[in-house]
Amino acid sequence: MTKIAHEGGATILSDDINVLFRDTEGQFLATPVPFAGEFGRQHNMKRDASGGIPVGGVYRIEKSDRLSIKPLATVSQHVTLLSNMPFVNNIPEFTDDVDTVVSALADRHPLQTLQFSKEMQFDELADGLEKSRMEQQHAA
Repeated sequence: MTKIAHEGGATILSDDINVLFRDTEGQFLATPVPFAGEFGRQHNMKRDASGGIPVGGVYRIEKSDRLSIKPLATVSQHVTLLSNMPFVNNIPEFTDDVDTVVSALADRHPLQTLQFSKEMQFDELADGLEKSRMEQQHAA
């Protein structure tokens, strides 16, 4: 997905791990960690860690032969989000905070499954994501 987005002209934070945090108004922002994945070593990514980028959506990525975006059940959202928190989900003193943040993230940006082909063009992927975002806003 990073390659598709990069080739389409998108700014890449990192293809490995990005940190999500909340600002004082409760908006979720993303920022890269100080290391990058394979994409970062192969390409000259612009990495501006001075501030966060507003989160537009949260997706579980799956390979497919066509573009499809499907919502996950609330329980699946929480389990998936918790299992993708590599640093804080096993520190006992953070347990209550992690549950609160995961619930807030799922409420603000419901986790969806994004299925797509690696041969897909960025414009097609971006159009599908924008259509899904507009449908969510209309439903809310």
